[in-house]
Amino acid sequence: MSHVFLVDAERRPLTPVHPGRARLLLKAGKAAVFKRFPFTLILRQPGAPAAREPLRLKIDPGSHTTGLALVGETSGEVLWAGSSPIKGRRSSSACRSGERCAEGAGSAIHGTERRDLPTGAGRRAGYHPPRGVGYKTW
Repeated sequence: MSHVFLVDAERRPLTPVHPGRARLLLKAGKAAVFKRFPFTLILRQPGAPAAREPLRLKIDPGSHTTGLALVGETSGEVLWAGSSPIKGRRSSSACRSGERCAEGAGSAIHGTERRDLPTGAGRRAGYHPPRGVGYKTW
């Protein structure tokens, strides 16, 4: 389960807390919502500096998304996990579906119609294969 990020009154990061503990802090009025994503609480009263557990950010690069995990150094417990899509994958899929792609990029993927050349053998009239496909031989 993801923990809730916590900062003190001077906006210094503290060790993330369990969602139940965060709910109690909010209900008692000891904390307020600082950010909604990632969900972060800020303590209202300045207090003695709390001991912070050292944290480690782990990154898992994948082919479609990049995984992120925040792990406690001493306990080894996963305190927060998330993923981020790879921008190139997102923009190429948007181009294939016809959304927001550069002019002419869709024709490079799907193929274009011939305008000035005669019909090829075995092809339907007006069809031209995608660029870079069909003209090379083994």
